[in-house]
Amino acid sequence: MTTPITPRTGVSISQSRARQNFASMAQAYKALTRDEQNGWLLLGKQMLSATRKPRPLSGGQAFTQLNGVRLSCGMDMLTTAPAVPDMPPGLPPVRLIANLAGGVFSLRLAANSGSSTAQVWGARPVLAGHDIYHPSAFKLLGIAAVSAGVGVDITEIYQQQFKTIVAGDKIALTLYALSETGFRGPGLVVASVALGMGVESAGDAPVLKAA
Repeated sequence: MTTPITPRTGVSISQSRARQNFASMAQAYKALTRDEQNGWLLLGKQMLSATRKPRPLSGGQAFTQLNGVRLSCGMDMLTTAPAVPDMPPGLPPVRLIANLAGGVFSLRLAANSGSSTAQVWGARPVLAGHDIYHPSAFKLLGIAAVSAGVGVDITEIYQQQFKTIVAGDKIALTLYALSETGFRGPGLVVASVALGMGVESAGDAPVLKAA
């Protein structure tokens, strides 16, 4: 299944939604009172940019970063900044299980222990052995509640973004633990190779620890 495309623009629905969210956040930040903007400025000083040389964020950057995650999760936008970043604990070890049996593809996440709410990003499937871990390769898929002993089926949200899977394709996800406020923890990369004949595989990198 390919990513839906909006008419005439050639822009995917997910890209269009992201642009709409960014525009709404920019307008919302401008509409804040001086005291509210100062609150976001104080929060930004406690947060660092994801650049080669990390620097504290501006008030607008802190507002956009946190509310961007919240909007992508279906949460309301915050106008009052939290006093401190509410960073979540790291994700428990997670396996990605890709299965291709009888021409039917399935993709599941399974935690070895513990539980967490995670933001799920996926990369386009490639031939096994290819490098697919560059950050720009990943697109936001959705939110999953990952718990020990309970496999989470993410087949639909993956195939909404990417092509039909064939045997031998390698699939990679990046998972981010989320706090109740909307702050993201460090990324956890998991990968799997889709095998046929009903055989489940955790691939050559079943669990990679938090980056």
